[in-house]
Amino acid sequence: MLTYTQTQLKKVAVHSVGNKSNGEDLHLSENLLDISDEKLHDLLLTFFNTI
Repeated sequence: MLTYTQTQLKKVAVHSVGNKSNGEDLHLSENLLDISDEKLHDLLLTFFNTI
């Protein structure tokens, strides 16, 4: 069984993937997301560990 008790979240990039059928493009982030806010950091860590 895998455990994620030692998981660290150091950097996050947010990209947007469009719908090819609608002619939407892929948009890549130019900057990293600022995750210095402890609440945001904890929320993202919980999200990534539960998917």
